[in-house]
Amino acid sequence: MKFLDRWLKPQIPAVVNPNELRESLLDAYASRDENQFVHLCRTQQTVIIANFADWQKIPDHVQRNPSELQRYGEGLIVIARYFQEELDHPQLMAGLTVDDGNNPLRQWERVLRRTQQLEEQLYYRDAAKQLEELVLEIGQSAGPGADQYLAIAQGHLARTYLQSGEAHKALGAAETALRLCREQNDQEGIPIYLRGLYEVHRYLGDGASAANYADQLADMLEVNGNTQEATRCRKQAELARAGEPLNRIVVDVDGRRFELEGTPRVKDGTVRFVFERNRESLRTCTVPTEQGKRLTADGRYEEALEKFREAAAADGYDPDPHYHCGLALLHLGRHAEAVKSYEAAEVAARHGFIAALCIGSLVS
Repeated sequence: MKFLDRWLKPQIPAVVNPNELRESLLDAYASRDENQFVHLCRTQQTVIIANFADWQKIPDHVQRNPSELQRYGEGLIVIARYFQEELDHPQLMAGLTVDDGNNPLRQWERVLRRTQQLEEQLYYRDAAKQLEELVLEIGQSAGPGADQYLAIAQGHLARTYLQSGEAHKALGAAETALRLCREQNDQEGIPIYLRGLYEVHRYLGDGASAANYADQLADMLEVNGNTQEATRCRKQAELARAGEPLNRIVVDVDGRRFELEGTPRVKDGTVRFVFERNRESLRTCTVPTEQGKRLTADGRYEEALEKFREAAAADGYDPDPHYHCGLALLHLGRHAEAVKSYEAAEVAARHGFIAALCIGSLVS
């Protein structure tokens, strides 16, 4: 019976020492043993959740050793993030919001959140200044956690530079973010920064370099089985290398975009013809333009003009604010000024924007 009991009776899980479990998790993180880290998180969820608050009380010997302190703090944040993003237990991350003053990673998290808020409010230059300081601070640290945060900070910095109209400065930050992601084998970060570098080079009018990054992104998408998006990237690379038109008509099928010649047969779904520019539209331009459109719809034309002019100053390549500025001026009876605005729109689009706009409005 004792032999059968070993097989037929439910097994009682072994008692896990919380401190030993914590050290095993930190060791797995520090050595980048992903399999062991995931295994411990999934099989010891109850123990981890029950003891995580106690683990935040940093042992004295750890506080006295800077490298151990960094390893400890980084490890706790990675554990909390895994529970939040993969196991649907956000309470661990929430418990880390109280800053004990000892963990630099919490300070970095706070700065990143603050700069994201500034970006949402279009204060990109202010965000860039804070991110520049953050990059310098993280650069003085070491370890996989620091590299991870440095890649994120550099990525944010590239975006703020681009949105501030400083695309040349965005290149260096985006290239650094991509290099760090490759060194860490960050399969989520690599395609983000490949796409970002494609857009930055595209904005700068460097079609050959943009095409190179689009091809790299397509290779990665194909490896991951996303052949449809890879085909789209190949086409984008081809267009960039040949000299992308300033504006062209593309087809939107349920949120997926296709070139006219590559549009699949559609039996069901929503199909729209839209125009696509050869540069990414900057939020510093699109947001005030949309605000101006709403003001125009309300008949507040003078206020709308201010928004359209703000948008045009933010992005000299975008014809949209010039077009709508002309429309508002027509409503105000200022026809000579309206003609100049329409001429500015035509110059920015090289005769393509107005035709594309008309076609898009007819079929949408």
